[in-house]
Amino acid sequence: MATLHRLVPEPAFRGLSKVLEESNIHRASLVLSINQSLHDYALAMGAREGRSHVLHAGVDLTKYNSADGRRIRLELGFAEGDLVLFFMGWMYPFSGLVDIGRAILEGGLSTKNLRLLVVGKGPAWDSLQALRKDKEGGNRIVACEWLPYARIPGYIAASDICLLAALRDDVMQDIVPIKMYEYLAAAKPVLATRLPGLVREFGEGNGVVYVDGPEEVVPSALNLAREGRLADSRTISRD
Repeated sequence: MATLHRLVPEPAFRGLSKVLEESNIHRASLVLSINQSLHDYALAMGAREGRSHVLHAGVDLTKYNSADGRRIRLELGFAEGDLVLFFMGWMYPFSGLVDIGRAILEGGLSTKNLRLLVVGKGPAWDSLQALRKDKEGGNRIVACEWLPYARIPGYIAASDICLLAALRDDVMQDIVPIKMYEYLAAAKPVLATRLPGLVREFGEGNGVVYVDGPEEVVPSALNLAREGRLADSRTISRD
């Protein structure tokens, strides 16, 4: 389950959406949540005790055993020394991607080797495209529309750091997107906003570096690179 009423774009309709969501949850024969925070949310929304359970999310590790990140980097025009930040999925306005892209372009010499790679679509797409058309944009911001899922491990492998650095929004408080498990399955450090659901699921460390928001992504990424905390996993093999 997810916090559906919070996704309604028109604030005036969220109240009605919440009533409908509560009704559906209360009448459901079974409510499954992929983490403890969503389970608590379901109970608060009227799920009946004994009919609400946690079915922990996971990922098929075999999909990441031989991903060829170097080939993808070559195709996208990234140099060996480029530091690639990666995001995939629906690009909500609160995803922080536009702020991160702008920080990369406006960072001067300190961010000259930083690249932002995004795969997906959503409301932030047009703003990212506008940044790409900036004279400094070039291949520093690479935006790909939806790709077949089978290709995604290669794109994650091609990156150095993965992102879930959203603005603090009600929608994000309790959820743990599946992309988090996929990022970590590929042995990538993840820069993520310190949100209750994420901290409860992953704790401290464990591959997740928490930030207060997208404004901290660029300096945090540069620090990770300077400290040598990036795994050389552009080509993954766990045989």
